Amino acid sequence: MHGESGSANVAAINLKFPNIISTTSQYSLCDIYNIDKTGLFYTMAPNHTIVSRQIEKSKKDCMRLTIAFTTNADGTHKLQSFIIRHSARPRCFKKKTEWIEKLDKEMKESNYYILLVLDGAPSHVTSALNLNNVKVLTLPPYITSKIQPMDTGVIASFKLHYHYIQLQHAIDHNKAEEKDIYKID
Repeated sequence: MHGESGSANVAAINLKFPNIISTTSQYSLCDIYNIDKTGLFYTMAPNHTIVSRQIEKSKKDCMRLTIAFTTNADGTHKLQSFIIRHSARPRCFKKKTEWIEKLDKEMKESNYYILLVLDGAPSHVTSALNLNNVKVLTLPPYITSKIQPMDTGVIASFKLHYHYIQLQHAIDHNKAEEKDIYKID
């Protein structure tokens, strides 16, 4: 076990799990949503390939996107994924809650009540929000890698599909004898 999963606090999971079960049991699976983000190094060549020769003068390109995914627990409703931008000069995070407020408005218009499960990142402050149709369940820090629904395969599946398309793109560019086969504009 390594990375986030290796640092998970199993005792904390056992302590908080009854509260999580109690909260989620008040909703049907179609009404429990989860949002999670992941980093994608979208122009980086794969680490493991079957190659006949090394690509000369290639270095790892670390262009990164942070992508957020949201879906309900039974997979019947997937919200549009979105990219979280990075800024050279970060400003105040006054607008960081726009997405959740928009989601609450959409749920209110549909007369729909949902539970939104978030990881325990310090930037996910929702306590000051006045939400009517979205209840937020924030998972405690250091346990999300073990119980975060998106970490159970959704994000891995996305990355697998992305890298398949990326390799097809690279093969096409290699056949055309282009110089940087992983470059994406």
